[in-house]
Amino acid sequence: MQPAAVKGSNSLPDPFPIPVFRQTTEQNLAKKDLYPDDRRYMVRVLSTMILAHVSKASVHDCEQVGKALVQKFPFLKEYHSWAQFMYVRCQNCNRKPANATSEPKPKKKKTSDNHHYSTIVSEPEDAETHARNMELLETEWTKFKDKKASADGVKELMSRTFLHRREWIRHSERPVSEIMKEYRCLSRLIFVAYEMDMICQSEDMMEQFEEKWKRFVGVILSYSRAIPFQTKELKQILEELGDDCDVSTDNLTEVEHIAALKCVASFLVPKRKKQGSKDRYTVIPFLLINVPNSTAEREFVDCASIHPAIIRKFDADDSIAATYSIYVEEEEIVKCPEFVNALYVVFSLHYIFNVSYHPKLSDLFTFIQEKIFEIPGDPEKEVTFSFQFHGCNYSSY
Repeated sequence: MQPAAVKGSNSLPDPFPIPVFRQTTEQNLAKKDLYPDDRRYMVRVLSTMILAHVSKASVHDCEQVGKALVQKFPFLKEYHSWAQFMYVRCQNCNRKPANATSEPKPKKKKTSDNHHYSTIVSEPEDAETHARNMELLETEWTKFKDKKASADGVKELMSRTFLHRREWIRHSERPVSEIMKEYRCLSRLIFVAYEMDMICQSEDMMEQFEEKWKRFVGVILSYSRAIPFQTKELKQILEELGDDCDVSTDNLTEVEHIAALKCVASFLVPKRKKQGSKDRYTVIPFLLINVPNSTAEREFVDCASIHPAIIRKFDADDSIAATYSIYVEEEEIVKCPEFVNALYVVFSLHYIFNVSYHPKLSDLFTFIQEKIFEIPGDPEKEVTFSFQFHGCNYSSY
């Protein structure tokens, strides 16, 4: 749901003073050629200035700053997009985790095994111990990256620094670029999965997710075909999929995985009222972007906003074979070999970086959170739709 455009505290200076940015950004502004890093930097600076005047920024506040920015640099044109980026940034800077990003409660283990993940997460460190562990973590990460050591050393140091890292991320204003600079190991799928295991105090969360998701693909595709009154969008998704795919098999293709997510999104993601030129890359707005490998980053990165999003990259000669990159705050974070990995990571990074769900994707991610990950949500939220097929009942909240 889009935030209502109501007036804020009226504490912002009018006109709002646009600062002199860092030298490289000012040079690019003069050339009218901004890079994604420039945009991220400008949003951070302006959001910090807004929060220096108001404790909780409104859309009206951010639009005021966006208009002042475009007035000073007319080539930037659309103040609405700048206002949206600043609004989301200000919301995340307040660091009051919503239901989507609150730390999930530990799951009870179904086996009689006495081993519990709390034995893996070490006790809180003092400052001196933490500094030493961070040096060791960087050393082990370099060894792993250079293929001179296994992942075990990195995992051990991640567990030692875990509690400090969670406090550091959750209770301070940290741009994703700063977190990644401090913990470079989070750029690999194996360590993202390990971090999510520790956050959920469970084991093999990624494997569990992939198993449940594969079962869910068959359920949602069968359900979508069985609906008596299909929307135009849903009909198009199913027509592109074809009638010959076997959703009961374990050998699901990428096409079927993406079709299932598109079907769920057709129920849960609000439609865009206006289509822009960059929407030619968009498969699911704000979540899944499809681009040829030759596409320059600046051409597609805006489509994903600053929330975690999946960029599917393919060769022009082979549109089926693809790789996946997860972007957050317009910066590439993790590369994934398969779509199911990418879906797991894009959800997990909300918890790891302590960011709220995109307002347009809140229902979709809450559905995945509660029904696939089995992380409890807000019991007071209303059910907006439910479906039942093959003995499985799912509801979105």
